[in-house]
Amino acid sequence: MRNFLLLLFVLPFWAQAQNSEAYSDKDLQNYLALSKAINEARREAADYAHRMQAELQISDEQMGQTMAALKERGSWEALRPDLDSNFAERFNELMTYRATLKERLKENLQKELSALGWSDDFYQHLVLTIQADPKLQERLIQVSKTEEQSE
Repeated sequence: MRNFLLLLFVLPFWAQAQNSEAYSDKDLQNYLALSKAINEARREAADYAHRMQAELQISDEQMGQTMAALKERGSWEALRPDLDSNFAERFNELMTYRATLKERLKENLQKELSALGWSDDFYQHLVLTIQADPKLQERLIQVSKTEEQSE
């Protein structure tokens, strides 16, 4: 009975997610523009983070080792005492900076969504539907080709 009720509530959402016609070509154009802007912002943030890492004189090898140790220990508080205090301070500064960049990316995404009149739920549903629906993927490719030709 519980499975039936679960299917009763989940099935309509799943069926809607499979409907490639639920989104207009304008939605797909906006999605492409938004994806392009998000990817550019991510590249810029990665560049900023890498420059900060270089400025703090943390090598990629040190970064990888510290991240692996952090994953193994489970928390910064558990790992920090085992690190050189100068390195720990620089690493903490870098991670704080990276967290700030990540937060800015989220804020910028929300601004972009708001400018389009989209909710986060609408955007997430669109992304998931594109991933799950080959027909919508094909439409997205066609919209993309049309946009490339018009540029």
